[in-house]
Amino acid sequence: MSIAAHTLIAQQHGDAAGPHLNGINALFGAGSLLAPTVHRTLSPTLAAVSPLASYWVIAAAASLAALPFLGAMRRSAVITGRGPSQAQGGQPARWGRAQLLVIGAAMALVACSVGAENCFGTWLFAYAAQAPGLGQGCAATAVSLFWGAFTAGRLLAIPASARLPPATILLATLPLAVLGPAVALLAPSRPLALFAAAVAAGLGISTGFANSVSLLGRFVPADSRVQAAVQLAATAGSMTFPPAVALIAQRGLLGMEAFLWVAAACAALDFLLVLLLVRAGARLLRGGVV
Repeated sequence: MSIAAHTLIAQQHGDAAGPHLNGINALFGAGSLLAPTVHRTLSPTLAAVSPLASYWVIAAAASLAALPFLGAMRRSAVITGRGPSQAQGGQPARWGRAQLLVIGAAMALVACSVGAENCFGTWLFAYAAQAPGLGQGCAATAVSLFWGAFTAGRLLAIPASARLPPATILLATLPLAVLGPAVALLAPSRPLALFAAAVAAGLGISTGFANSVSLLGRFVPADSRVQAAVQLAATAGSMTFPPAVALIAQRGLLGMEAFLWVAAACAALDFLLVLLLVRAGARLLRGGVV
């Protein structure tokens, strides 16, 4: 559903897709927060039916949410027709070297963005709970602040993306994603520093995925192959960087604070990848390839 939603939005709205892409990702986060609440609320009432009955309610809601896609798919077929990404005979056109560079840069951008998000979100509690001077109370507060700032950042990105290009939003927020881990590393045993780091990291990381997809859509047609490549990169980022933190910590190189270094490195690399993607995309458009 995620691939379909991003593809349809990008196809139907073109350069104006930014607010919609940011909105759908903000709602994705809202759903992730609400689903456990729904389960916890309905479980006692539906326990006599099945301990998993609350998930039937969530599944039914997801099915209802999918119904508008049927009409959207028909409109998309009329709007896009065969589309610039298809060659003669209706077959998908092959990506040239210039397109591959742009798509590859965007995939790396998405992978590092999701990697930073998962590193911080996965390891923050474990790090703070065992750190001297912090403890589980500070850890729980820091996690709440991180995800709260992350959700707020995605919501703020909706009106911002209606006025600013995605590259500007990324370049303006990614420094916060580097600053957050840096603050935590410089003041490792101070609760206020950890809280500030969580807020900065949440805001800085929040804009990464949606605006990376929006930026890519300005240079290559947003067909299902492109969106599948983006989702593949997101999966790779979530499966690569958090386990890498565990390996680094096990080897005793950096300890539990390894997640801060990895998250900061991902965000710093993302900043460079945005510049590369913009330059490669501009060269692609000047060449008249798309």
